[in-house]
Amino acid sequence: RRCESHTCVLSEEEDRTEEVEPVGGDDEWTAACDSLPLPHISLDGLWETLIFEQRIKTGLLDYAQSALLFSDKSVSPHLVHWNRILLLHGPPGTGKTSLCRALAHKLAIRLVHKFPKSTLLGIHSHSLFSKWFSTSGKLVSTLFQMVRDMLQDDPTTLVCVLIDEVESLASSRSNSSGGDPGDAMRAVNSLLTSLDRLRSFPNVLVLATTNLTTLVDEAFVDRVDFKVHIGMPILKARFHILRSCLEELVRVGIIVV
Repeated sequence: RRCESHTCVLSEEEDRTEEVEPVGGDDEWTAACDSLPLPHISLDGLWETLIFEQRIKTGLLDYAQSALLFSDKSVSPHLVHWNRILLLHGPPGTGKTSLCRALAHKLAIRLVHKFPKSTLLGIHSHSLFSKWFSTSGKLVSTLFQMVRDMLQDDPTTLVCVLIDEVESLASSRSNSSGGDPGDAMRAVNSLLTSLDRLRSFPNVLVLATTNLTTLVDEAFVDRVDFKVHIGMPILKARFHILRSCLEELVRVGIIVV
């Protein structure tokens, strides 16, 4: 098996909140996402501390690198349909969001020869639902226009878009209930259209998580290339998690042996 080594400089910049202009009757800017330069010191070592079955982490890396390779080699989208969207689903508290963030950090290091700069955009899903009637779809559209501008302005920057709790933005249109179902439907339509428009950019990867797969719109799920179920840790993983926690407490002197 070939062994590779990668060197990088870890950013210490604080994440920056990106806002979108007011729409409809609102007069306030909306905090749409957080932008974090990668690789980042806050994520250093996170990948190694996450205990999953090896096939899960290997599969995610292989998928992400293959997806970006297909774009790099100009594989025809008419013959090989590839959206560069992955979805982690499963019960809460199993590390889905941390795994997405760690994956983005890992890719920033491994692909530095192709993408000298990388950015993690954490979408504020709940903020994009406006109190003003029928404006949520416009907010989603405005946000993803900003993402497309980033991708177009600097093709050498890899942008990983993290949509945590994706059911907030892509709730099933067949099960709409409560609030304004029309506004929710427009938001889903806008998200799907925006994701389709991202397909032409070779320097973007969309990472999504959900605890509630049954509430996610089928059209979004159909666009996902790679779905991974993250379940409760198996016995071996629980042992490693407990051991690593105890070792850390010993290291800092809280537990004395």
